[in-house]
Amino acid sequence: MHFALLCGSSSRSLRLCFLVATQAVVMFLACGLLTPRLWSNTVVRFLLVVRNEMYEELERFKYWLVLLIGICLTILIVALTSFKGRRKNMMEAYKKRLKGFLDQSELEIPGWMTVSMQNYILPELYVAKEKKLDMLIFLGTHAIIQTISEKLFDIRGPTGTKFYLETFVDGKSEDRKFSLISDDIHEMRNVMAHQWWASSTHEIALNHEMSEGWKREPNLLHINPEVYVEQFARAFERGELIDKYRQLLTDEQRAVRKYYLIRDWLRLSEPDPIAQEIKKLAKCASMQDIRTQESVIKQMIYNVYGL
Repeated sequence: MHFALLCGSSSRSLRLCFLVATQAVVMFLACGLLTPRLWSNTVVRFLLVVRNEMYEELERFKYWLVLLIGICLTILIVALTSFKGRRKNMMEAYKKRLKGFLDQSELEIPGWMTVSMQNYILPELYVAKEKKLDMLIFLGTHAIIQTISEKLFDIRGPTGTKFYLETFVDGKSEDRKFSLISDDIHEMRNVMAHQWWASSTHEIALNHEMSEGWKREPNLLHINPEVYVEQFARAFERGELIDKYRQLLTDEQRAVRKYYLIRDWLRLSEPDPIAQEIKKLAKCASMQDIRTQESVIKQMIYNVYGL
């Protein structure tokens, strides 16, 4: 007897299980009632039904398996194509920027650097000021101070901090001249970044309530982070960094520093052949010598980076 129709509304898998189980029970009960011929006919009929059902199930399984494999392959192809496209765009943007650095004036990289800081770091400093996130204020400003002082003006460490504060941050009144306490600010930032606390930080108070930029009392230095950020941002808003770069460096110095900046941007190690050629710029005695060596460096970079 064929009971598959009883499960017409069920899935194929459930129908097959129900069919096998029911037919097995029927055959077991029929073993003692049917003659061997009738019993063998029943077994044959049962096996045919099971074979047909299993064949249909296998065909359906193969269909869904092929469909699933197709979907997975499509997703993989789309992902790889997208990745290659993004990578190609990134490489094109990378090469385009490098070519701009090489072909444009000595002010291109400093200009790009300062505008980038103004667009990305300054907004975070404004938020830190409003939320009174003092550590972020001094860590963020220190990153700008050391980058500008070192990469543009070749002045490092505490001397670079004093130079930057004196050149770009100081106000007119004494309490707004943060360069007068540059050593304290530099040391406080170093403790924040590398040690978290030290005995020296017990001698500094960050005071948002006072009107002064800073004031010193016996055994305690008060600093107003809000005034500090306001004056710090002024140099970017007025475009003073590039103006000072023009004023304080000669044409020859800016021409040489351009390739120091490119070397650092490319993350070239000292033994690198391009870095070795850039190093030779320091020995050039005139602008003509610099331009001659510059042509060698540019050609090497064009060849190595496929520009």
